[in-house]
Amino acid sequence: MLKKPRLIIVHPIAEARAELTRLAGPDYRSFEADTGKAGLELAASRQPDLALINYRLPDMDVDTAVQALMAGARGTAPAIVVLLDPADAAAGQGVLRAGVQQYMVNEALTPRLVRHALRGALHVIQLERTLYQREAALREREAQLKAAQAQLIATVEERSSELRRVASALVDVTAGKVDVARQMGTELGSRIATLVVDLDRLKADAKQTPSPSGDAVTPEAPVRS
Repeated sequence: MLKKPRLIIVHPIAEARAELTRLAGPDYRSFEADTGKAGLELAASRQPDLALINYRLPDMDVDTAVQALMAGARGTAPAIVVLLDPADAAAGQGVLRAGVQQYMVNEALTPRLVRHALRGALHVIQLERTLYQREAALREREAQLKAAQAQLIATVEERSSELRRVASALVDVTAGKVDVARQMGTELGSRIATLVVDLDRLKADAKQTPSPSGDAVTPEAPVRS
């Protein structure tokens, strides 16, 4: 079973409240108040879906009552219908600009007219709530995307810094290897030069070494035929 929308009716005249309750029909759970203050207290306790408020109240103007009803968290305020006397009909556009969803002129009201106005106001506020919820979801998604983008940028910067450190280390290692190779080449060349000098000295010493007969070793002359 569907839950009936809660409706508060704020009007200073008891007979008018009873008539409005009858005209609204059985599709609403109706609550009544005779002053603006009592209506606001009723709204705070009952959390209505709809508020049907008379344009003229004994203790406050309707704009104050409307603003107070709309002062709660956005997306939770009730749909508001203002009831105007024929003499106040010109104020209709003004109450709409103030945030009211619908207004009715209290002249030859019928159940069809009242119920149509209440349904229309409820439909408008539901659309407004849906729009607000979607806007809130979009804002939340945008915030999440910005946070993810910031995290991605931080990760890229961290990886780039790490790659720069690795590249610098590789350059240092390569330079170190070149230096080692250069040093080893220098040492090897020095050793080779030393060996060549030693070999030349040995050859020279061999030429100066005396033969067993006591004479120096001289090369044999070639035999002529």
